[in-house]
Amino acid sequence: MDFEFDTVGTVSVANGSTEVVGTGTNWVANYPGLELNIDGLNYPVKSVNSKSSITLVHPFPGQTATNKAYTIVPVHPNPNTVTQSVTTMIEKSADLYERALDIIENGVDGGDSAYETAVKNGFVGTEQQWLDSLKGRDGSQVGLGAVVNIKEVAPIPPGASGYQLIVPVTVGDPPMNLTQTAQVIIPTDKPDSGIAIWAKSTTSGLAVVLGLVNAPIPLPPGSDEELDLSGSGTVYGDPGTIFPLGIYLAGSTANFTLTSPSGFPLRIERRNDITVPVASDWTITNAGSPWPVSGDAVGASNVLYKRVYGSTDGSAMTNGRLRLMKGVYLITDPLGLTFKQTTDDGTTQTPPSIKMTFNGVVNEEYPILATMYDYNVGKFELRRHWAGSSTLVVTIGRGNSETQIVSADDPAFAAGSLKSWSVEFIDNEGSPGGTVRFYSNGVQIGPDQTSEVKLRITPSMCLECNSSGNNTSDSQNNLEVAALNVAYGRPDVQSSYDVAASGPISAADLQMLCVDARGFSTPQAPVTVRYQAAGQDPYGLEVVVGDMIVPSGRAFKVVLEDWSSGEGVAHPNELIMTRPAAQNCRFEDTSLYGAQAPWTEVLPKGAVPNIGGINYYCEGIRMGTYVQFQLGYDWDTTTMPSNPFGDPQGKNSYMVPHKWLIYDNAGTLLGRIEQPNGQPLNTTASPVSWSGTLDGRANPMVTAANKWYPKGTVRSGIIWRSHAEPPAYSQQDIWNRVPTYDVAVPFGSQGAASVNGGDLRAGTGEQLTRLIHQKCPEGLAGVA
Repeated sequence: MDFEFDTVGTVSVANGSTEVVGTGTNWVANYPGLELNIDGLNYPVKSVNSKSSITLVHPFPGQTATNKAYTIVPVHPNPNTVTQSVTTMIEKSADLYERALDIIENGVDGGDSAYETAVKNGFVGTEQQWLDSLKGRDGSQVGLGAVVNIKEVAPIPPGASGYQLIVPVTVGDPPMNLTQTAQVIIPTDKPDSGIAIWAKSTTSGLAVVLGLVNAPIPLPPGSDEELDLSGSGTVYGDPGTIFPLGIYLAGSTANFTLTSPSGFPLRIERRNDITVPVASDWTITNAGSPWPVSGDAVGASNVLYKRVYGSTDGSAMTNGRLRLMKGVYLITDPLGLTFKQTTDDGTTQTPPSIKMTFNGVVNEEYPILATMYDYNVGKFELRRHWAGSSTLVVTIGRGNSETQIVSADDPAFAAGSLKSWSVEFIDNEGSPGGTVRFYSNGVQIGPDQTSEVKLRITPSMCLECNSSGNNTSDSQNNLEVAALNVAYGRPDVQSSYDVAASGPISAADLQMLCVDARGFSTPQAPVTVRYQAAGQDPYGLEVVVGDMIVPSGRAFKVVLEDWSSGEGVAHPNELIMTRPAAQNCRFEDTSLYGAQAPWTEVLPKGAVPNIGGINYYCEGIRMGTYVQFQLGYDWDTTTMPSNPFGDPQGKNSYMVPHKWLIYDNAGTLLGRIEQPNGQPLNTTASPVSWSGTLDGRANPMVTAANKWYPKGTVRSGIIWRSHAEPPAYSQQDIWNRVPTYDVAVPFGSQGAASVNGGDLRAGTGEQLTRLIHQKCPEGLAGVA
């Protein structure tokens, strides 16, 4: 064996095993026709599995050994001779080849070129036509490149599987007429990549296959539709439902004329704001935490927990009630209570009415009986008061403003026996402040009292007992708890529907148009609804009762590929992006309203992929031929019952290695979202923290030459666009038109800046502690 194929690194073998493991090796996967030589003995190779793995044909008969020197050799006789012969032929013909090119293009010693000589001798046509007319003896096309005649290839020696050839490569387009072509792209940033040339017999002849080794698959070209941003003039809705047309007129007060197809169920929605009484109870029946919730004020998974500050838990069941000691408290997950938001900080998120109730026995001091607290945002706290032997006090808070209201001094509020004590806030809608009432065992005690501050309740507030904002500094001993309760008036809308007939219609009614498709059980043929202002062109809106139709070539669905096993496995829950979430969308800003065509926002139909408690979802925008998908990740409600609020401690927030694939409705791949090197997102090699330069706000300074593809966490996102260069507003235009806010977002990040999507685990030790106390004075409990 006078030709060494590979000796780099060492190998480890085991007696009776066919597996060979390389250390520091760089073998070419799937290379056939080899033998492994160890200590002068050859062992036939069945397959080369990777850079460091080989499978032998037969089990290794020698002794188990590690870090052995080796040689890999081809099984056919010395192909080096073939390579040297080809090299010599190329070297000897190079000068002649270059001389021939010079004569053809420039003539001999500055004389006429070969084409010019042909023209003088009667050839009629262009230089390219003359080149195309050149034929060899066998009638084949003569070209200015390397031509391999398969018939002249010598028979392959027994046991061999091919030849090694050195082929010259010329930069530029082929100067010959190629009857068959295949193009591969070798990434310039992948030094270990190369071209693989394979030959195999077929019924039509010998097939030569070109491929790439150690190179990513090229990305799909995307949509070949011409970019059209004229907007979406179609509204979709399911049979059996009521769906709005989504018309928005940017504050217009003009009168319009409506044209509706005869018999089509077009309606005007009339909305009336109402409140629906709801309540939830947490009843303690044993010492085991958590305790379930009943009622309809909060979600069914919002249980009540016992928490202990410190190392001592002196709580116990007493007379069927849980006795809390100092440092021991009760708390739910965020309640998720949602009330009307406005731009007025003095009124936003004020509940129409809300009541908190404590049921139990107070034996000592002035404990916090029930509280809902969002630091520096809102506070609703009930406790015993020291201003009398039998009084309660409630704190109503909004931002930096708080007011305390003390109840009547009444024996109904005396300590020492089982009582049910409540406090209720009732909003003075349209007027300052609100009304406060105190109750004992369901009976109001004392007169109505006035609160100068309107109560603010946010979705992130929890219900607590014997603490406030996880702070137990005011907790007391021997507080016996039987139950806690929250009741409020849930804001709702009651709708009725008037027939919308063709003819005059106000702008207000036009914006409330909807389709009452409850009388349809199957899809219907499209119809057109038109409206027109005086002196303006009519606007036609196509209405479809049925599924959204997406033409071939346009993004239709998204498929998640799970690469946890090292290979892509398509998740069965495909994201079919045809469920309208909002239609005929327009900017409310007057200047942007006319600058941007309407669009449709879509969500997937059916269940989204879920892996390890994390949902992999998608939201989309459709506008003309333009499609934009935002791919995102978040915990499901089982993993995080109060999502998007709740404590992430102990929950895995890293997604599995994965890729996203975008298809049209014919199954054509339009896009693939992966790392630029072809690897999946979130591989084990993906760095969690940025180690490069940070800007003045502690954000990574990523450049084209210094890229960073971090390990993503839940609540991060990726945007895919169907067209690479859609017309865009300039950054200055965005600053001028769109209001922007520079606010601290309650997420930790590596550089001690508060940035949405950051991961608390990216920081360590002192840095992380400093971040928490800078942003959340109450400590870790204040970090969402």
